[in-house]
Amino acid sequence: MFLTVHSAIGVTAVTAIGITNPAAAFALGWALHYVGDAIPHGDERIGDWVLESDRSVRRAIPFFAGDFAVMSAAFLMYSMSVGFHWHFAAVVAGSILPDVMFGMEMVFKRNVFGFLTPLHKKAHRLTGVRLPLWLGLSGQAIIALLLWFR
Repeated sequence: MFLTVHSAIGVTAVTAIGITNPAAAFALGWALHYVGDAIPHGDERIGDWVLESDRSVRRAIPFFAGDFAVMSAAFLMYSMSVGFHWHFAAVVAGSILPDVMFGMEMVFKRNVFGFLTPLHKKAHRLTGVRLPLWLGLSGQAIIALLLWFR
């Protein structure tokens, strides 16, 4: 699942629940990342393509950079609309952290974060369902738009 969607889910959750404590928001965002990854989301083929190469980091950079830019723009527009709040920034940070950690392990070519990497991989494969790429990407775009700009 793309960072833009993970962060939109996190912001929506803290808003719906009414969490204003940044530490609690961060923890919720982090936990929801794994829940979101357990739901079939159709971008697994991109991840497989990135990881099958000796140049996996080079392949991943454009996806990560583009997604991070879109997520940052959505967060900026959202903050301009509702005002900046630390609990929103914290839930976004928690929501994207597992993917950032995975990316760091790709760069260092070793498991740096212990059991969290296998947990992340298990979450992605929990259901065994793989959606077509077109469906996953369009579905994620719709979800992100609906949640960020509700």
